[in-house]
Amino acid sequence: MHRSNAPTPLAGHLERLLSKQARARMQQIRSLQHSLDSLLPPALRPHCQAAGIDGNELVLVVDGGAAATQLRYQQQQIIKQVNADLGLTLRRMRLRIAPPRAPRPRTVPAPRRLSSAAARALNEAARSMPDRALAEILERLARKGAQQQ
Repeated sequence: MHRSNAPTPLAGHLERLLSKQARARMQQIRSLQHSLDSLLPPALRPHCQAAGIDGNELVLVVDGGAAATQLRYQQQQIIKQVNADLGLTLRRMRLRIAPPRAPRPRTVPAPRRLSSAAARALNEAARSMPDRALAEILERLARKGAQQQ
């Protein structure tokens, strides 16, 4: 028997470790996704994922309300097409909304810098301020701005 040195896909090894029932469910979800991808508009495909079948319901996971609304408008067409493609008798479609898997990167705001002109204006305002507590706060802000320079 000849063994190839070519690498084998990891998915193949993982599937062998799963039970027959889990493999059948994975295949079902793949088939559902393929059927969905063939009938959904390209702009909607990345926002919709097949989750499986629960009784007579097609269960889909979408990443937001806008995608869910579009899918609801197409519900009857989707069910009819999936039934025809896979020989099923689904009657309903259930949508679960879940956020996208990859979190959006958080942007850290740039530290705010106080210009020297602004620091001078704060000092001038502090000198003319009758309220001493407020004048001290303005002076502290002006000093902090001067330290950042």
